[in-house]
Amino acid sequence: VGLKCISQAVHPRKIREAPAILHSAKLDQDGLRRAIEERELPQDLWRQQIEVLQVLSRGLEQGERRLYFELPAGTGKTLILAILAKLLNPDGNTLVLTPSTHLSLQDQNAFRETLERKDVGLVAGFTAVFDQPITVGTYTSFQNYSRRGMFPRDKYSLILLDEVHRSLSQQRQDIGEYFDKAVLIGATASREDISGRSVSDVLKCAYFMSFLDGIKAGIVNPMRIHRIRMPM
Repeated sequence: VGLKCISQAVHPRKIREAPAILHSAKLDQDGLRRAIEERELPQDLWRQQIEVLQVLSRGLEQGERRLYFELPAGTGKTLILAILAKLLNPDGNTLVLTPSTHLSLQDQNAFRETLERKDVGLVAGFTAVFDQPITVGTYTSFQNYSRRGMFPRDKYSLILLDEVHRSLSQQRQDIGEYFDKAVLIGATASREDISGRSVSDVLKCAYFMSFLDGIKAGIVNPMRIHRIRMPM
């Protein structure tokens, strides 16, 4: 069902700096591949979510460092990102970026629940907590911090871009350029932003599923139209 593209300014009141010992670590690509092969994944994953992990794993083993996947809304993209943080970067720092404070809070809670761990920091609104192995923040916050050179460039091994189509401005792309040692993996339900820029211009597509494909696969509810007659 899925088309595998590879195979075909914040002034926080609360700031906690990261200890100097926390720097990037080598990603555990073997651990990710082994977990997929040995079915050491959450039991409630859809087949399509497993396929995304498989294709991303193959892409990383082939040397790709900037990838993204596209799935319809509501099909578990955040869960995939959380699994990647757990399996691919268990010993390093992971940064999760979102376009809004509200979504950052949602992702922080989702990562804590999925990974059953509390050490997920938040950099959004008036909060900036950096001393956790996983940090969730907004694109705006980190484009400001990276521009000011507040962190070592090798601080993060893995950067996960939620709603990656919202990261296509040059200022937001500068975040990835600053943390140039990190692997970037994005998730989106729409590869183009409102200006017509495409995620495929900056990241390589690893997996694509359209809304219609999601309906056919039974993981997206079909749209229904009800005509209501109104008196004139």
